[in-house]
Amino acid sequence: TYGEFADGSARMQTLINTVHPGVTHNAKAVSQAVVWMQSALKNGEMDAYWIDPQQQIFMWKELFMLLALLTALVSMIPLTNLMLILPFFAGVSSPVPNRYVAGKRWGRQALINNLIAGLSFPLLMGLGGYLLGTLIPGLSMIIANGAFVWFLGNALIYFFIFKGWYKKAHKNEGVTMYDMGISFNEEKTVIRWDLIGKTALLGFLLLAWLYLSVFISQRSLGIEFRLLWPFMREFSAVRFGLFWIYLIPALAFFLLNGGIFLFGQNRMKQAATPAKTQVTWWLLNCLAGIAGLVVIWLIQYAPYLAGTAPGFELIGLPIFGEMIPLMLFVYVPEFIVLFFFLTWFYRRTGKVYLGALVIAALAIWFQVAGTAM
Repeated sequence: TYGEFADGSARMQTLINTVHPGVTHNAKAVSQAVVWMQSALKNGEMDAYWIDPQQQIFMWKELFMLLALLTALVSMIPLTNLMLILPFFAGVSSPVPNRYVAGKRWGRQALINNLIAGLSFPLLMGLGGYLLGTLIPGLSMIIANGAFVWFLGNALIYFFIFKGWYKKAHKNEGVTMYDMGISFNEEKTVIRWDLIGKTALLGFLLLAWLYLSVFISQRSLGIEFRLLWPFMREFSAVRFGLFWIYLIPALAFFLLNGGIFLFGQNRMKQAATPAKTQVTWWLLNCLAGIAGLVVIWLIQYAPYLAGTAPGFELIGLPIFGEMIPLMLFVYVPEFIVLFFFLTWFYRRTGKVYLGALVIAALAIWFQVAGTAM
C-alpha cells in the first residue's frame, strides 16, 4: 500500500495469480478488495459492520445467476413448441431431410473447418479489433469489432468452399438445397419468403420473451442472467443500435458455417431416438465447429498454466496474444451452450433459418450488451 488514506493518496497493489477473466471471482482478489474498502472508508476499524473478507458467499449468487441464464435459454424450447402449434406458424416446421449424410467425409470436413476457424481467429480478431473502428467511425467495441471480422471472414471463406462442393455434389450425388436445409421443396429450389418472414417473426418473439425476462429481473431485483461475463442484460440506446450492425456478419456466419455446413454438407445420420440424436449431433457439432478455437486457447494458456509465459508471447508473436485469445474463456463455453440450441432448432424445423437467427442474435446480444466501449 502506497500513500495515505487521510489525504486521498493511498494506492494498493496486490499480485493475483490468475488471468484477466478470473480476477473478479478470485478469492484473494475479492478479500483484498474488501480490505481496501474497509481501510479506505473505516480506517481499518472492525466495528459492527465489518465482514471477515474470507467469509465469501458471492459465488452462490453467481451460480444462481448462471442457473437463471440457462433456465431462460431452455424456456425457448417449450415456447417454440407452443408457437408452432398455432396454425399461423405451422409451415415454419417441416421434417428433417433424410436423403444426404456426410458419412466418411465427416471427419475430413470437420478438420478443414476447424483449421480455418482456428487459424483465422487470432488473425481476423486482431485485424478487426484494431482496424475496423478506424475504418467505420462509431464502432468503438474492440472485441466486438474483432468478432465482426472473424464472423464475416469465415462466412465468406465457407461460401466459396460450399459453392464448389455443392456444384460437384449436386451433379454426382443429386444433392439439393432441400438437403442443405435451405429449400422448402424437395424437387426444386424454392425460397418461401412468406415462411421465412414467419420464421423471423417467431425468432423475434423468442428473443422478446428472453429480453422481457431480463428486463423484469433487472428492474425488480437488480439481477442479470450471467456468469463472469455480462451475458443477458438490458441494452442502452447506443448499444441497441450497434446490435443491428454487428448482427449482420453473425447471421451470415450462423446461416453458412453454423447452418449449411453443420446440418447440410456435414450432416450426420440420425440416432435411434430423438434424444440420442440431439445429444450426439450437439456434441459432434461442437467438435466440428469449436475444436479449432479450443486448440488456440490451449496454445496460449497451456504454457501459462504450466508456469511459463502465454503461448503467443512465448513464441514471439505477442500481437496475437493479450485480449484476443483471452476471449476464448468466454466464447468456448458460450458456443458449446448455443450449439445445443442451434442443433435443437434445426431438428425442430428441418431448416437452418430459425436457429441461425436466434443464435446469431443471442451471440451478438451477449457480446454487445457487456463489451467495453
